[in-house]
Amino acid sequence: MTPTQELEAPTAADLAHVSEGLWPLVVPIHSLFDDPINARKHTEDNMKAIRASLSRFGQQKPIVYDDNRIVRAGNGTRTAAVQLGWKYIAACKTRLSGGGGDGVRVGRQ
Repeated sequence: MTPTQELEAPTAADLAHVSEGLWPLVVPIHSLFDDPINARKHTEDNMKAIRASLSRFGQQKPIVYDDNRIVRAGNGTRTAAVQLGWKYIAACKTRLSGGGGDGVRVGRQ
């Protein structure tokens, strides 16, 4: 799916895993892309823990993406959500771009 492809409007069932307060921030999960230079590499044990947390508690905070729809914070969360079969995820767009957006990434300062 490309960022310009649209899904049908999400149903309440599509958003059951997202905290209701985050519903206005949901985007199609496949419209966002993992950061190819993400500093944090998740082990399978770490990914299992993220999936377990999302399964138990749902999404409680948004991930962050830039103008190019690259995830700047929350790559592990996005990957785990894809693995869980989610169609939508709550995400905030940052105004930071280029080098300014690098500091948003986990593990970079």
